[in-house]
Amino acid sequence: MLTAFGVIMLIRISTFVPEAIMNLFVTESCKAAAIPQWEASLIVIFLFLPIDLLISAGLHAGLMSIKFGKGIEVWFVQMLIYLSIAAAIALVVVLAILARG
Repeated sequence: MLTAFGVIMLIRISTFVPEAIMNLFVTESCKAAAIPQWEASLIVIFLFLPIDLLISAGLHAGLMSIKFGKGIEVWFVQMLIYLSIAAAIALVVVLAILARG
């Protein structure tokens, strides 16, 4: 478990700079086009997915001695886990709101 945590932390550190650069460019472009900040954030998330895929799959492949294709599969499972956690949190929030009303 500690190894998996280390790999995830290394991936987050490796993707921080490219994501920050993309965020800067998209945010400034959206300001020039008078697009709201929240839309710029969504644009960054979706534009960065392929870059995150390449970086994460490459690091998974290199660190775990697997082929690059398997690294892509690991990335997809990782994103599915993130999506499941987000969906569970959203479900709890919705149930809490419904319980109040």
